[in-house]
Amino acid sequence: MQNNEIVNPPHPGKLELIEEVGRNIRRPWRFVDLGGLWAVHGAYAFHALAQTGCIGGTMVDTHPTQTFLDALKDEPRLEFIQGNFGDTEVFKRLPDFDVVFLFDTLLHQVRPDWDEILRMYAAKASHILIFNQQYTGEKTVRLLELGEEAYFRNVPHDPKHPTYSQLFRRLDEPHPVHGRPWRDVHHIWQWGITDTDLINTLEALGFHPVFSRNWGQVHQLEHFENHAFLFSRTRESSDVASREKTEPIATESPPLTHAHAPAPFQLPPVSEIRFTADLSGQSAAETLSLLRNFRRVLGPGAQLILTPPVEMAERQSLLEHTRYAGLDSAPQASENLVLHARDRLIPPGTNPLVTLAIPAFKPAFFAECLDSAFAQTYPNLHILVCDDSGADHLRQIAAERTPPGVNLEWISNPENIGGRANFAQCIERAKGSFIKFLCDDDRLAPNCIERMVDAFRLDPSVTLAFSRRTRIDSAGNPLPEDHHTEMLSDTDCIFQGDALAGAVIALQANFIGEPTTVMFRKADLQWIQPHYASFNGHDDIRVVGDIAAWHNLLSQGEAAYIAQALSSFRIHPGQNQAQARIRELIGTSWSKLEQGSRALGFLQAVHGPIPHRAPGTATWLIDPASPLNRRLAAAADHDRNPDSAQSVARTIIRLADSAIELAADPEVESPATSDRTGYEQATARMAAGHTDAAIAELIALAEADSDIWEVYADLAEFALRQNDREAALALQHTAVAKSPTPGKASLRLAAFQTDAGQYEQALATISPYLRAHPKDGEALALIRRILGLSAELSPVAWARLSTDMQYEQTKMSARFKDALEALTAIRERAAALLPNQETNRTEVAISASGSATAQSDDRR
Repeated sequence: MQNNEIVNPPHPGKLELIEEVGRNIRRPWRFVDLGGLWAVHGAYAFHALAQTGCIGGTMVDTHPTQTFLDALKDEPRLEFIQGNFGDTEVFKRLPDFDVVFLFDTLLHQVRPDWDEILRMYAAKASHILIFNQQYTGEKTVRLLELGEEAYFRNVPHDPKHPTYSQLFRRLDEPHPVHGRPWRDVHHIWQWGITDTDLINTLEALGFHPVFSRNWGQVHQLEHFENHAFLFSRTRESSDVASREKTEPIATESPPLTHAHAPAPFQLPPVSEIRFTADLSGQSAAETLSLLRNFRRVLGPGAQLILTPPVEMAERQSLLEHTRYAGLDSAPQASENLVLHARDRLIPPGTNPLVTLAIPAFKPAFFAECLDSAFAQTYPNLHILVCDDSGADHLRQIAAERTPPGVNLEWISNPENIGGRANFAQCIERAKGSFIKFLCDDDRLAPNCIERMVDAFRLDPSVTLAFSRRTRIDSAGNPLPEDHHTEMLSDTDCIFQGDALAGAVIALQANFIGEPTTVMFRKADLQWIQPHYASFNGHDDIRVVGDIAAWHNLLSQGEAAYIAQALSSFRIHPGQNQAQARIRELIGTSWSKLEQGSRALGFLQAVHGPIPHRAPGTATWLIDPASPLNRRLAAAADHDRNPDSAQSVARTIIRLADSAIELAADPEVESPATSDRTGYEQATARMAAGHTDAAIAELIALAEADSDIWEVYADLAEFALRQNDREAALALQHTAVAKSPTPGKASLRLAAFQTDAGQYEQALATISPYLRAHPKDGEALALIRRILGLSAELSPVAWARLSTDMQYEQTKMSARFKDALEALTAIRERAAALLPNQETNRTEVAISASGSATAQSDDRR
């Protein structure tokens, strides 16, 4: 490398775009890299050549660097054309290409302007990758027209630098090198381009955004952010045949009524689509994604015809996916496969029957629950109580409070069947076409069901309606919001269902809500076998079965969000979630949900913003500033602070070293003591709803300095419910100290520390537990949550990847050697961010059998 050549490390956002397009092109492809030499010497072109399916490319730039030319000699697949890529004569010299790279170039383009550049290259391309410094103002501006003072407020140039000190006094003078006026040279910032204008321009050219990512503020510039986009050409009209039976398909989006970016798939409804491409070899996620997109285009009752004929073996597999995509198969009169979009319209002037289902078990708050059911304003209601208490006290409460004329049905289970089976029974015995759950310790606003039926009435594509909810304590007093209950949008809206489901997993939070929060059609969940919470082949998802059910519904349609709080979810120690045995199930269930979400196309490698639309409208929009999308952006692995990157690097090294050592012993159960009986009695009282007596017994045990660590852990849980975070942390610290091994007490303390924002402390607490239990899904999920929640701890693109790699390494014992090498490579990437004196790396010697020994190498 020449000593005078500037070198910038490749930006992870640009590498990610190239990898994303490499994963999604299903045929051989070529690229053209426009202006990709300055300071990176063609790094992105060489990275593209390493991707699956890439057979070659072309670099276009005005000034080749010696480093690039030296590397070019050894890469026959890469061609270099010297010239201005905006020159039509240069464009004519280009060989065929599929993908265009426009990295840090659009904002510099004048004569031709940025939109003319896009028009030129879009004519040949199928995919366009853009990484650009995007303007966050209201509209696109030519920066020089702002005037000298505003120009230098909005660009990173130093107005005292010799190149720029006289810029505004020689704008019309010819540049000595470029042969055009200074105002038109491309090495100064020319444009502030908004996302809306960029996306609208490309949509008019037949492209839609399939991936986007906000990589944060540019330097300290108030109005510029680094945004990454992958645009793909809209499916050619040849895929939509039988024009006699279809409506014309628009190639441009309708005018926007919001200052938001339009989302993909804004085609008007059609009555029939014939799809001629071969679906064989596609994964379930790819097939479902395609079918869901077709469903969004089809009108109610319209049909999708798959031609050429589908082979019988593939036909059965495809039919299994159609219901999951919200489509129904028609009787097969030909070899073609005919699918129908469901007609979900509610006839005007009608009020469909709604079953308000109450799976009842506990008496403590049942009266409040019933009163909120009886207070509903919706006129056509069937109240169904499935009593699983095994006694008569719930029925007695109801007898004292039920108003005359109420359509109330009571089912008493002869013996306790358990919560999940009772919920399933509610669905089976519901008489209404819609089901609204109400748990026995929660309550609804009087207009809850009326508002939700209106949401289904206004948008027939909706399969799940939910609202904002509030948390309340045992006395009914409001509790502070947490990351589960925070507002998703300040107005009512429709979210794209599959994208919303993926965001739940990406954020590791059930922000949709508990069963009391949602409403759905019975027909959309009744067919899931063997029960409503079965998901992707798993019928043993426990505790978070409601999230599995929401995924089943959101796969078939969209989600209506009501910004008004229409339900109250009660937090109290008697809930099942407060029991230790239940908490232990959460991690494994989340792991199954995550695997299924990825397999069925909900969860993406990097989850982008969630498209939405206003109720009653057809245009999908993306609002990066919405509360939900801000949360997704905060959880993304981008970095605004180099110091934070080093902090995460140190954390990753600690985790990698912990996994490499693999030196912990299995957890040993704590020995039984005379206090164990007392503790079990206290937990039994709490489960039965006798909270005060249970807490008093636990306090007595704690004051007697009991060796049962769960005593302090349960008191910590209770303190947290009372909003006493300081006491909760202190009690959980005691629980950890009492625990004989780094067990669940450590994990719970780490969760408390995470909730309190003590992310570094949480990682330090969980590290010994992870060494002892490297396969524990709950621990790994908590680490991913920590790395995703905090802006300080989630700046590096590979931070979450490192956790995933550790998880893969621990579960693939048969391929230990390969996984250990991958983990070591991640550690090296982390070490590269640190000063040399901090490296202090651990060398790992891998034997032929795959076992490993750690060797210290202190490089200070």
